[in-house]
Amino acid sequence: MQFQCNDATIESTLLSHKKLEEIIHAQTSIARLGINFGAILKEAAQQSQMLTNADGAVIELIENNEMVIRAASGIASHYYGVRRDSANNMSSITIKSRKALIANDTENDSRVDQVSRVAIGHRSMIVFPLFHENRVVGVLKVVSKKPNFFSMAELKIIAYMSELVATTMFHAQYYAQDELFRRATQDELTGIANRALFMDHLYQNIAHARRDGSKVAVIAIDMDDLKILNDNHGHHIGDKALKTLAERLLGKIRSSDTVARFGGDEFAITLSPVDDKKSAEVVVTNLTDSLDKPMHEDGKEFQLGASFGIAIFPDDTDDVDELLEIADQNMFNNKRQRKKCRK
Repeated sequence: MQFQCNDATIESTLLSHKKLEEIIHAQTSIARLGINFGAILKEAAQQSQMLTNADGAVIELIENNEMVIRAASGIASHYYGVRRDSANNMSSITIKSRKALIANDTENDSRVDQVSRVAIGHRSMIVFPLFHENRVVGVLKVVSKKPNFFSMAELKIIAYMSELVATTMFHAQYYAQDELFRRATQDELTGIANRALFMDHLYQNIAHARRDGSKVAVIAIDMDDLKILNDNHGHHIGDKALKTLAERLLGKIRSSDTVARFGGDEFAITLSPVDDKKSAEVVVTNLTDSLDKPMHEDGKEFQLGASFGIAIFPDDTDDVDELLEIADQNMFNNKRQRKKCRK
């Protein structure tokens, strides 16, 4: 059976006292993440999967004319970051109708994108709209490998979770517009996170990794030749180089990651989650490649470059301060090696 549900139908569903306690616990764990929006979406997807005993969960947001998966867990985790047109599928139907949908047999449901279904491997699904300022901005999905898996109880749970995600969107927007908060958490020159916000996100990511057994990477970054640019071409060129470097780093990371300027020519990135050091090295390669294109300013070309150092939690250490020190040491080793290669 396939059916569509409105708010009144959802509210008629009763949950057990134990399940309500689990929902409250999930809400508390998400609230502790503060305004780290990427981490909040990731936690909401994982908690939605766990609370419904599903096999996977996805949070898909509308960006321009595309649907972008900004959080994914379980059997859908490999679908993180996937973009697709807002075609005629269950996500688009949910967005247009502003109502939750359940597909009990996705293999034989004309509303389901069969390419995605085969890739993820689900046989039943709940899709719930996410509202922000009375506008649908995306969907929260939970999926199961089994047909006819979901009931109204699971729909009620996802209704609670979707309200929580919507609330975090409101707070994220509110704080982003707050001038005092912006000054306290953003680097004034580049507009990216400062050291305080970076450390807050890093502690949150590590706390999450300790709970679910995942890994976190820290990448220490030192920009090349900032003093030479300032001395030979003026501080406006040095400032432009810092801004350009920040933009290119930001363009190569996920929404769940954080890039920050610590001050001067020092930057850092935290990646959460990562599979291992090799996956972090792939990110560094992409970051390095993004700096190959020269910067143009005042009719001149300026080369950008940086040294990178990686440390992995908990493989290298389970201590935050030591993690940063290891990343710094590896960055300095990289810097020495690069100087040798240029001689």
